[in-house]
Amino acid sequence: MSQMQRLLLVEDEPKRLKMYQAALAGAGFEVIPATNGARALEVIAAGDVDLMVTEASIPGGDGIELVRRMCQRGAAAHVILMLSALNNETVRRGLEAGAQQYLVKPNGELLA
Repeated sequence: MSQMQRLLLVEDEPKRLKMYQAALAGAGFEVIPATNGARALEVIAAGDVDLMVTEASIPGGDGIELVRRMCQRGAAAHVILMLSALNNETVRRGLEAGAQQYLVKPNGELLA
């Protein structure tokens, strides 16, 4: 039996965090939630994370800086950057920092 991949999920909105965490756990990931940059940096420093999904804008930090830190670890971790709205400059900065993919989060109406 293969080991679950550990996924660091950085999301500051509790409702979204709960929804994303349930979906990702249901897909077979061991989800490590973080609601701010400080907690995310602790998890990154501890290592042993296979995948990170982070917002571009987070309390107590910068999602793009988290991407950079994750990639500096030298790990083969896959990084996905989440955006509230499509912004070409933010996408460019995120990809340059090391994100492999980006996605635009659904708007709040879909979460009602």
